[in-house]
Order: sequence, then C-alpha cells, then structure tokens
Amino acid sequence: MARSFPACSLQQFRCLSCSSAVPRALLKASPRVPLKAREDKESFSRFAAGCRIRYNRGITGNEVILMDNYVKLYIVDDEKMAIEYFKRLIEGLSPACKVVGEALHGPTALEEIPKVQPDIVFVDISMPVMNGLVLAERILQQNKNQIIVLLTSYREFDYVKRGMELGVSNYLLKNELTPESLGKEIRSIMEQVRLERKQLHTYQEYNLKQFLESESSRTEGMENIYKGSTLNRFALTAVKRIHPVCMQTVYEEHVNFESMQLEELEYPEGITCRGAVRLSEEMWAAVFFIHEVVSDSTVLLEQSAEKMLQLYKEAGIPASAIISDVFRNFTDLPQAYRRISRLSQHMLCMGRDRTYHQSDVENVLRADRQTEVYMSDLVGILDGEKETEAKALIDRLFEEAAAYTIQEFTRMLQELHGVIKRYAMRKKVDFNAIPVQNEFYSAGEAREYMQKIVSDIFHHLREQDEKQYSRKVLLILEYIQQHYAENISLQDIAEAVQLSEGHTRKCFKQEIGTTVVDYLTEYRINRAKELIKNGERITSVYEKAGFTSSQYFSYVFKKYEGISPSEYARRLR
Repeated sequence: MARSFPACSLQQFRCLSCSSAVPRALLKASPRVPLKAREDKESFSRFAAGCRIRYNRGITGNEVILMDNYVKLYIVDDEKMAIEYFKRLIEGLSPACKVVGEALHGPTALEEIPKVQPDIVFVDISMPVMNGLVLAERILQQNKNQIIVLLTSYREFDYVKRGMELGVSNYLLKNELTPESLGKEIRSIMEQVRLERKQLHTYQEYNLKQFLESESSRTEGMENIYKGSTLNRFALTAVKRIHPVCMQTVYEEHVNFESMQLEELEYPEGITCRGAVRLSEEMWAAVFFIHEVVSDSTVLLEQSAEKMLQLYKEAGIPASAIISDVFRNFTDLPQAYRRISRLSQHMLCMGRDRTYHQSDVENVLRADRQTEVYMSDLVGILDGEKETEAKALIDRLFEEAAAYTIQEFTRMLQELHGVIKRYAMRKKVDFNAIPVQNEFYSAGEAREYMQKIVSDIFHHLREQDEKQYSRKVLLILEYIQQHYAENISLQDIAEAVQLSEGHTRKCFKQEIGTTVVDYLTEYRINRAKELIKNGERITSVYEKAGFTSSQYFSYVFKKYEGISPSEYARRLR
C-alpha cells in the first residue's frame, strides 16, 4: 500500500516572501536510487545505505549514505514475545536497521518516542489501556511527520481505514511477516520519505535564498527558521569553496554539493541548524539558532563550522568557513549575509580549511596597503643581490595580501612573478629550468613558491661567481664599465682589447653566457635605475646611461623592467 502524504501539495507551493510561484523544476526530487527487488540481506543493506538523505561526498547527487549509519525503528506491542519475534526479523535484515526502543503500553511509547526519535514506529492495533489507533493519533499530535506502520493479526480494514485517515503510513499482517516483506516495507517507506524531505528542503531553500538576497524585512515563509522565544539569537555561517589561483589560466570546475547535507549534520548541543542554502557556485550558508541556555556561543559556532568543513573535506572540496556576528533580530539576516558575502572574497588569501569570525577578516582589511612600494623596493634589493632582504620583503607582501580579494591577489602574484622573472633574465639565469607551479590554494603556498624561485636564482648566481674569467673577458668587462655612457659598439670594444670581433663575441658568450651587446644594454639599464633613484630627471638619464634617444631608452627600459622609466620613478616616491 502506498504511503499517504498529509502535508500540503507540493504543486501548490509558492514563495511566501514574494508571493511568486516556485519554479516547478525546483520541486522535482532528485533521481531515485535504483533498487532491485532482490529480497536478501545484501540488497537491503545496499538500500539502507541510501535512506537517510545525506549525499555521498556531494558529487553525484544520487548516491547517498546513512546519516547515522542505520534506520531507527521503534516497536509497540502488548506481547513481549511478539516484540522479540519482530526484533529477530529486524536482525535478519541488515545491521543497517536498529531497534532503538520498545514499549508494551501506549503511555510508555508516548514518553520515549520524542527522546529516541525513530524513523519508523511499528504499532500493534489491539492493545489494552490505549489501542494502536489512539496511540497513533497521539504520536502524530506530537510530531505530524512521524512515520507509523500498524501491525494487526487480522485484516481489520475498518481499523486500517481509520489509521490512513489519521495519517498512518501503512499496515502489516503479523502472521504474514517475513524478513523479506518487512524489508520491502521499510525500503519503500524510507525511499518515499527521502524524496519528500528532498522536496521540502528545496522549497525552504528557495524561500531562504530569496530572503537572504532581498532588501526586505518580511519573514513570511521563514517561520520554521526564526521560531523560538523572545531571547532568540542567530548566526550565519558561510562556507566558501576555495579554488586555486592560477597565474596563467582561469580555473573553472562545477561542484555538485547539496546544501541539505549541512542540515543533516549532528551539531553540538545548544545550537541548531534551522536552514541551509546554496547561494552560488562557490558559496553555501547555514542559519544557526542559539539556545537560551547558551551564554557564549563562540566555541559552539566554531565546532559547528568545523563539522561543516569536514563534510567538504570528505567530498574533496577545498573550502573555508566564516561565522557572522551573533544577532537577535531575524530580519538582520540579509544584512549579515551581505557582509559575509563581501568578506568571503578575501578568504583564499587567508588560507583554506580554516574557520574565521567576521571580526577576524574585518580587522585584516583595515591594514594599509603598500604593494607598489614593496614591488619597487624589491627590484632594487634584487639588483643589489641581497637575498635575505628580498625574501623578507616578499614575506611582507604576502602578509598584506591577506586583505586582497582573489582578483587582487592574482594580479599581485602575476606582478611579483614578473619582477622575479625579469631579474633572472637580466642575470642570465635560465628561468625555464626552475620548476613551475601554476595553481595555489592559499597565500602560504604562493609565498613558499616565490621564496623558492628567489633561492634558486641566487644559488645559480653563486655558482656563476665561483667561475674564473679569462684575462680577455675581464678586459672587456672593464672597458664596458668605463665607457658605457659613450656611443660604443662591438667593434670599439674588440679594438680596445685587441681582439677580432668574432673572437670577442665568442669568448664573451662562452664565459658570461650572454652576448656583448645584451650585457652592455643591461649594464646601461642598471645605471639608469641608479640615476633615477638618486633623483636624476628622466629627460637627462638616457644620455648619462649611454642611450641615443629618450624614445629608445623608454622602449628598452620597459622591455627589461615591465614598466616605463616615469612609472619606475613614481613608485620610488
């Protein structure tokens, strides 16, 4: 017999916060878990692994696992032997089914059922003191969503009809019970419950998302979330998916993670998740109700956030969580969401798999930015071959980066990488030989990589310094250093050291690793930078550095440094 659903018709659902119809597509349940009719222990175990609505790793949306690893059952029968027989039938099904309570009388059951919260209650119709129908009615008064299956020794259709009118799910004949028939009934009920809960969650999620993103203070449709006493306190915890920053490509990957999983988690006592919602491709949020008896909710909210992050970690989704300030007025929820949403843009730079409070992020954002100054200083420090100072300055850059959005962090990373790469090229270090890392999941990872590049470059330079140059090459270097400001050519240099142009070119390339012309150009650029640092006017720098025109000087300078001479001077100020 199919289960009846006394709840309101899902086809008539409307968004109560804006009175618009909820899109029909939102109310479609996820595809049913494929179930074969094999009535044995193995097939039931496979089914039982899918009847409690928590989605497996948040990937497919179809494969599900038990929230508590079992289906909780409660038995009410005035005959002890009947209860024992029923329990043996349950034991023959699967370890995934567990009897969490039993009662010989209705009053005892009414007291215990709210405490153990079974998934299904099996009730014998014929009992003294309080018969099964009366008990079923009382149970449903306590919890209208409780699943009840009547047990009867005879085909008492009048009782069954009355039970269905009350909201009972089904009935079973005691004398026809077998592990197979019982397993089939449990399987059928839990599958329908899974679909029903999924639909109800979709409805509430739709309303909650509309409310969070609205400017309105209307709370229609949110009654299940804000219900409570006048001492209500709430907090919003957002989980932000942390995707890697890529210096060369855009990182895109869709993740199918159901927000219902956040509602089904077991949170610390004193705090209740009243609703969860997926707000975007990269962000989910849960609304928490803080109980009156809790004086300081900080630790409880942190523990709840850690449970949420663990779920994402199990699903292979890198993420971090941010907890809003606690608020008493439920209508402040949209404002809290807007703050959290804005702050979440900075979470990659602060680190993944971590929990932050709203105030933590706000304090970081108040820091002054000196990125341009640091970048300019780094160029000079690298040219001075001061490895320790260069690494210390990179550390300061990344400390400041904690206040960046992902877009700002990416730009800073690209600029820093460019500064280091251009320095390596000026020093004739083979930059392509340095291991490349394109993706970073945190500012810490990126900092370590940049520090390693600098270490590798200076290691290569030390190896170069250990080489002994020939007398001929030393004469060439000396001539360039003394005459770089003049309009000299390769022919002039070769004549000065009394070598042919071909031999001059060949021996210099072999020992220095670059051409004479490239070395001369780089030397002139470095002298120009020193002149600019000393306050020399840009219009006179090019001549003193040995360039024939200001236009050519600007072109070569930008090629080597990535910025124009005037921009370089501005950053020094």
